[in-house]
Amino acid sequence: MVKKPKHLRPQPRKSSLTTHAFTFLILALFSILILLGLGILSLPSTSMISSRSDDFTTVERTSEDRESYGDEEGNGERWLEVISWEPRAFLYHNFLTNEECEHLISLAKPNMAKSKVADVKTGRSKDSRVRTSSGAFLKTGHDEIVREIENKISDFTFIPVALTCNMEKVDASLRFPHERWPEVISMKPRAILYHNFLKNEECEHLISLAKPYMRRSLVINPITGVRVVSSGRTSTGSSIRRGHDKIVVEIEKRISEFTFLPVENGENLQVIHYEVGQKNDPHFDGLGRIATFLMYLSDVDEGGETDFPKSSGRLSVSPKKGDAVLFWNKRPDGSQDPSSFHCERDKHIAFLYAFRKS
Repeated sequence: MVKKPKHLRPQPRKSSLTTHAFTFLILALFSILILLGLGILSLPSTSMISSRSDDFTTVERTSEDRESYGDEEGNGERWLEVISWEPRAFLYHNFLTNEECEHLISLAKPNMAKSKVADVKTGRSKDSRVRTSSGAFLKTGHDEIVREIENKISDFTFIPVALTCNMEKVDASLRFPHERWPEVISMKPRAILYHNFLKNEECEHLISLAKPYMRRSLVINPITGVRVVSSGRTSTGSSIRRGHDKIVVEIEKRISEFTFLPVENGENLQVIHYEVGQKNDPHFDGLGRIATFLMYLSDVDEGGETDFPKSSGRLSVSPKKGDAVLFWNKRPDGSQDPSSFHCERDKHIAFLYAFRKS
């Protein structure tokens, strides 16, 4: 008698577990997409972690750069942080030493009185419930420490000590003894003229470094990105490597202190030479430059102005040996400022330093 074959129970496939897991993931992903679409679930914004590549609303120094600006007396590193463009606000870390803080308190403490506010109609001081503090004024130039602090404030804010809040008459010679001072010449574009920024010796030194290596200036082809010769730019130029020598390092540091932009965010220095009749047609500075710092290394008898044809009031800056002008190509949000459209008329020699966000 032949035995009937036994029916074997079918074995589950090995792939069934994988299939179930994959199906579960698909369903979970589909559910998340539905929640996102309904606005019930949201993803964290990356803008809170890192700023846009073209947004320079905050500019911070590196740790190495902060160390170079450290306080010699060991009271902490003194360095600058841009914390807002609207309103314009800068945070100066460790601006005063501990000794300076204690000295100011000791001078003011015996003369403390109820703080007042200015009456909006009469302009006179009056008591107010909205201001409940006490305070005291120190006379301008009260002593050596106060004068040092006042000079420090002036150096960092570019506002002369003579322009005081309490309208005291102060000898203007207390500030800017070397006649190096800034002048805001435009808000559209944002432009500042720095009088006597370079010494004669510094101008001559930069010219001597660049003169042997002068070549025809080039422009960037907007389509290919390649540098090409253009009839719109007929000058010659040469670049100077960052930190080339002590004089160059000192100039770069001064530019950084006056513009609040770290040295490492700048390109190599460029010296540009204009013969009579040479020019640079109206243009926007390219390569992502957020600001341009232009220094004049020689005087000219006539011409050589830097013109801004789209600016308010048709801004035009005449070259004067040692002067420098800073203008911003970008708005605080990183977009192009139309009023920064500019050109250089024929002139002898100009020194160009352009900052670019890395």
